[in-house]
Amino acid sequence: MTKKTKSFILYYLVKRLLIVSVLFSSCAPSSSIEDKAKKYVTDSVLSNFNDPKSFEFVSVNADTVSSHDLSNIKLQEFETDLNRQQRKKKEILENIESDKKLGLGQTMIDADLRIDSLTTAIISSLEKDINSHKAILNKPDLLHHIEINIKYRAKNAMGALMLDNMLLFYYPEINRFEVSSLQDKK
Repeated sequence: MTKKTKSFILYYLVKRLLIVSVLFSSCAPSSSIEDKAKKYVTDSVLSNFNDPKSFEFVSVNADTVSSHDLSNIKLQEFETDLNRQQRKKKEILENIESDKKLGLGQTMIDADLRIDSLTTAIISSLEKDINSHKAILNKPDLLHHIEINIKYRAKNAMGALMLDNMLLFYYPEINRFEVSSLQDKK
């Protein structure tokens, strides 16, 4: 082999190695997002399941999409929920006043006060979500989020093992996950 041939082979191998390393590094962010999504589900969402121990991931797929359209939809959902919770809080306060006037006892009033404190916490959380989405909509450079479709198996309330989907949205700009109440359209 000549020196020119050896240098050509070395150049060819280095070039191939560089291409392979670029391919592997481009795949890494997707997998880390999927790992973050799995961690979020196991840390935050599983407590809402009937039998969290029966939960198992079937597949996790991530896609990048526009945040502005989704944030508008989510903002409308949160504002609707906020209005409903504020009406509920008003009804609870009216119930407390009514219970006091009717002399129904401290037990009923205490129950209404506990419901009122839960409603206040929900309202606070919704206001925080609304502010987050308004921040996304007010910044034109925040154009994308990652939509993560999670297919899973878990037991329902009757104990039957069910196959279902969960749609998560990850906002890398604010490092936040949200579970969608929208149905998966895929």
